Parts: sequence; C-alpha cells; structure tokens
Amino acid sequence: MQDTYSNFFFRNHCNNKELISSSQKDDLYFYDPILNFASRGAGHLSPLFLRTATGKGMDIRASGLNGEPGYLRCERGLGDFRRGRWVLFTARTTGDSVLVTAVESASPPDFAALGGLELGAPWIAVSPERASALGFETPESALALSPKTNGRTSPSFDSLLSVLKDPSLDAARPLGIVANPAHPAAEAALSLLRLERIQPAIVGFDLPKSAQNQIDTACAEGSLVRVFDSDVATYPRTQALGLRRVSEAKVPLSDSLDSSFIVFREPGGREHVAIEVGSPNRQEPVLLRLHSACLTGDLFGSLRCDCGEQLRSAIGLMQDAGGGVLLYLAQEGRGIGLGNKIRAYAIQDQGLDTLDADRVLGFGEDERRWEAAAAILRDLGIWRVELMTNNPEKIAALRNEGVLVEHRRALQAPIHRYNVRYMTAKAERAGHLLDDSE
Repeated sequence: MQDTYSNFFFRNHCNNKELISSSQKDDLYFYDPILNFASRGAGHLSPLFLRTATGKGMDIRASGLNGEPGYLRCERGLGDFRRGRWVLFTARTTGDSVLVTAVESASPPDFAALGGLELGAPWIAVSPERASALGFETPESALALSPKTNGRTSPSFDSLLSVLKDPSLDAARPLGIVANPAHPAAEAALSLLRLERIQPAIVGFDLPKSAQNQIDTACAEGSLVRVFDSDVATYPRTQALGLRRVSEAKVPLSDSLDSSFIVFREPGGREHVAIEVGSPNRQEPVLLRLHSACLTGDLFGSLRCDCGEQLRSAIGLMQDAGGGVLLYLAQEGRGIGLGNKIRAYAIQDQGLDTLDADRVLGFGEDERRWEAAAAILRDLGIWRVELMTNNPEKIAALRNEGVLVEHRRALQAPIHRYNVRYMTAKAERAGHLLDDSE
C-alpha cells in the first residue's frame, strides 16, 4: 500500500517555519526545534502532542464544534461563578456531585434559585491556605466548614458566611465550626476559582440521589452547567494552547527607541504583550524578562514593591545588550489579580507579610502559571534564553515548559523602608536571590 504520509508537512502559520519534515513507511516523524525532540508514531500523531509541540501556530481541536467540551464547560462555569450562579461539579472517578456557588460573588447566595431540590445542610469549602489561616492544623487539602449542630457557641450559617466573605474578620471568627475534608468535586471548584483569581471559597451542597433527575433536567435544558474535575485539570493547558497573536506595531520607549509590541490574546480575553527590544539574535540565547503586570508599581510608581524599577531596568539592559524580549504577562499580584492584591495590602497593614496575606485570602505564595509565556516564546521562535530574574522558580518553570534557560542574569532594584518587608519576605520565604551571585 502506498504510504499516504510520505510527504506530510505542517507549517506554523505565524512564522511559516516547517515543523514536521516527513515520514518513512508506516511511521510519521516529527521534530520540534523549540522543544528539541523528535517523535514517531504508527502513521499518526495525537492531537494533544500536536497542540503541545507546535505551540500557538496551529489551531488543533480535539473534539467539539466550538472547541474542547471540557474547556467550554469551565468557561461557562466561570461565567456563572462571576454572576453568583450555581454550578454543578462532578468527580469523574466516583460520579459524585456537589452544587456550589462562589462566596465572593454570592451576596447572599440565592438559595431560592434552587427551587424544590431536596438538599441537606449547606457547607462552605475553603482552600488549604485559607483553612490554615483560620487556625486549623495545616491541611493537605481543602476543608468543608459548617456550624456545629445544636452547639451553644455555634454561629449561624449566615454569620459564618459573613466572616469567611471578609478575610479581615478572620481574627474575630466565631467558635463552634465543624471541619471535614472537602469533596474532590468541591476541590475542583476551588481550583477553578483560584485559576480565575477569584477567592477560593464556595458555598455548597452534597447532591443526594433524590435530586439527580431534577439536576439532569437542568443540565439538559442549559440552566445549569456540569463541570468535571478532569476538565479543571486540563483547563490551564488548553487555555494556553488557544493563545493567538492579534496585533503588533513599533512602539518607541524612553529606554529603547527601537522596540515593538506584539499582543497575544487567550481565548478568555486575557491579553499578554511581548516587547521586542532591538534585534535579538535568535541563534544565541535571547535576553528575556518574564514580567508580571503590576498596575501599582509599573504605572503609578508604588513603593511597596520593586516591580516598576525592574521593568524599566530590564528594558534599558536589553537596549544596551543590543536586543532582548520582555513578556508583560497579565498575572497581577503573583497571579491573584488586582482586586485581591489590594485586599492583601490591607491585610499587610495589619502586620502580616506579603505571603501570609495571600494565604489569608486563600491563595498560595505564587499562583502564576507559565504555559502562556512558553507559548509566546514558541510563537516568537525563541527556545534558548538568558533569563533576567531573581526568582529560581521562573527558571524551573520555563525549563519544565521546554525552554532552555542557559544563563541567569540578576535584576536588582533599590531596597528602602517602604519595600524592605516585601523584599525580605521574597528572599527569606520565597527563595529569591537578592544579590549578583548565581
């Protein structure tokens, strides 16, 4: 039989680079110069491998008319969360479900919307970080909290909800709370909120079998969306794979007259910018800065952080070096978003450092993800870099995404009385390297 794959090619339509050469006999060979590996299969490549290996130049959908169904379910679920609606989460392995709404968006939760469902007592699930900040022994997983039944000091559910809704009230939280491990489906809901920079806390109900028919009808009618825990697990990667270059233009800067802005957009609308300074030589490691957006520091010159100084310093150093790329990533507040960052500032004013303040809100010390950054680099044809950073985690993250980080260059900013606690926390607790040594 004639080999139908002998002249099989793929091209990245962003830079028209050939990514797949040819196959021999029944095997299809694939070589990716960015990820620096070859693969061969029995006449085909999986859609997942193609999406991962080719980056953003190709729009490959595994299934579904409008995209991958799991991704679409997450998008619908997030939209409903933002509007204070109820969302159904199901664990694939067991089939068990919970009906939940976000604490932050529900003011108060619209229990009337549940209609005639026969549900038990509600609970509130919080992330491990928030549970620890509430005084529970540091848990490995999320906890479901509810008032003790008939306890003399137990709060009402509404008072418990009001405390958890405002982290500044944690110090005055009521006693009489029962804490149990959260359902795996509830943990998936918390993870999805965390990814979208919404405080990871939910009001929920276990779903009894007696309510199953009504729930199935609501899902079939479209008034309720069912999200699986496996959907949430793959959501960040699928989001990055949908990244697209949307515009570019020359933008002269005060620190570099020869610079260009290239804008990339995720399917959900979040935009990142690649700022190309000068003419970086892609045959050598490209000088690279991963810079997470910081409205307060970058635009207004806030003294609470070193972000603005690092941003301007990086551009100047790239100009002096003859070229480089700065990725300006929409990851405000180490990935918790602007609203939560300002909340964390208020908590810091009560005496906590930046990492503990984020924990009180329910977030980890760094919620940023780097799939989108790696996708942009692949689109730009950059796979070897000299990274400007003091954060070893960025080096590990890029390498994990297939980018070769060959050197690190320190990027220092002045330490003064307004940012010394912030800088100290980064060095002593987050492992940042605040000196010029490697």
